[in-house]
Amino acid sequence: MHWLFLSGAAMIRTIAHPFLMPRIVENQTVGILAVSYSGIALCASVLYVVLSLFSKEERFPPLQGEDGRGGLKDETETLFGFLTRGDLFCILKRMSDPRIKRDAFELAGPDGEILFGDLRTAANGASAPPVIVCHSFMSFKDWGFFPYLAERLAAAGFAVISFNFSRNGVRGDGDRITEFWKFEGNTFSRELSDLGTVLDALESGALGTVGGKPGGAALFGHSRGGGIAILRAAADSRVRALVTWSAIATFDRWTRHQKEAWRRAGYLPLAKDTAAGPLRLGLGLLNDLELHPELLDIEQSASKIRVPWLLVHGAADVTVPPREALRLRAAADQSNLDFRLLDGVGHLYNAATRAEENYRTLDGIIELTIQWLHHHYST
Repeated sequence: MHWLFLSGAAMIRTIAHPFLMPRIVENQTVGILAVSYSGIALCASVLYVVLSLFSKEERFPPLQGEDGRGGLKDETETLFGFLTRGDLFCILKRMSDPRIKRDAFELAGPDGEILFGDLRTAANGASAPPVIVCHSFMSFKDWGFFPYLAERLAAAGFAVISFNFSRNGVRGDGDRITEFWKFEGNTFSRELSDLGTVLDALESGALGTVGGKPGGAALFGHSRGGGIAILRAAADSRVRALVTWSAIATFDRWTRHQKEAWRRAGYLPLAKDTAAGPLRLGLGLLNDLELHPELLDIEQSASKIRVPWLLVHGAADVTVPPREALRLRAAADQSNLDFRLLDGVGHLYNAATRAEENYRTLDGIIELTIQWLHHHYST
């Protein structure tokens, strides 16, 4: 009776803060007899709130989309459509595995900005080879499948380092974007520097005695995080292997018209109604893109990667179309590349809802990644 819960959710969203992320409960049965429609909606509201407390799934905002010209689609149909349409994006977030040790850490970047992260290891994690996980745009280390991925990798014998980019807008170890001014002040170069800070900490021993590969690590990146990981892997000898899922091939994703409006206003809103969606991109990000074209050239960096690279992309990805994966493949050294284009698979690996296919594709791709890392990195 999902319609019942959605009716209640609609009432809640009418009065709730626009960034409230309600939860959905599956396979619940509720019987209500001989009551009016308004009574059904009211009861559904109460039931939705109570039962959501026990849910294992959360709803999250969608990631960046793209139009046919390489820029963003209409904002209400991509990044903040969930505010205007009410169909919040749902993705897996599983319970913590009690067998995995999780240690929180904080690192200070060159300018004093703090990076919050977690180190996950299994029982004998002291000698585990490290894997650094780079999250995607408008997400964070505890968003969506990232915690589950980290736990699966840790259980497979890796020391997994996941972290929040310092200006992703998430306060401390929080679970949503609330520091809008930080989000607005983020740049691609800053994220690249943040990843360097994590590698520095790993090399110096600030993250403890982990690492089967002294002084180095494997990088994992999803979507925009994949683009950042590609840049770092091309320029940093401490990177020993690279895994990207749904990686972008360019940071330049806006039309000329959007850039002109961006410069006139001094920012680019991610929703047409800025009162409903206060997230926006600052002018610093556009300046970064235009002032550092060589540094931020993902395809050029892809051509310089000399370590094993697993490049995974969904053929049905409409957020980062597969043509971007083909561009990366064309640029890469084929002797180091393992390219997988997966039929019928989208940007989030068919894990938007459990009903889609019970996370079968996501689990399969994680297992593929684990086996690939064992073969190309940890041995």
